[in-house]
Amino acid sequence: MVAVLLAGDTLTLRTRATGGVGNLGLQRSPPDNLSCTNCPKPLFTALDTGLLRYRITASDANGCVAIGSLTISVDDSCLVYWPNAFTPDGDDINDRFYLLTFPCVYRIASLNIYSRWGDEVFSRTDFAPNDASAGWDGRTADGTPFPIDVLFWNAVVRYYDGRTEAFKGQVTLLR
Repeated sequence: MVAVLLAGDTLTLRTRATGGVGNLGLQRSPPDNLSCTNCPKPLFTALDTGLLRYRITASDANGCVAIGSLTISVDDSCLVYWPNAFTPDGDDINDRFYLLTFPCVYRIASLNIYSRWGDEVFSRTDFAPNDASAGWDGRTADGTPFPIDVLFWNAVVRYYDGRTEAFKGQVTLLR
């Protein structure tokens, strides 16, 4: 069996065994990216890309052994995307500007938004991706609604594999 995941994804590995005497002892190897090696449902976190092969050994009280395997393919495809407009009008639909990402993005290292004159209107560092509450709500630092305008932004994202990448663009604030 081959499971295919994206970098940063998680997967619970469930082990089912039938037969045997007494409690079954479980062992998985290698231990890489697993929350535990001898529990029935370890959590696998896709931190490395490529093919990862795991061996599962189950043994019962009589010493009978069963061996299975699992191959996990971790794809390094990664997308970061963003809206080109948002409407911070309080209707809970598209009220904040924030980056949307595949699970391969570990953190947003920075997000900065500037007016057309180069004044910074929003800045946030080191926050989780896909978190609308961490995005810009269309207000100035003193809470005043920013007027309809086209703004410029830049961001740096940090991937699970340690790489960083910079993005920039423009967004239209509509009311």
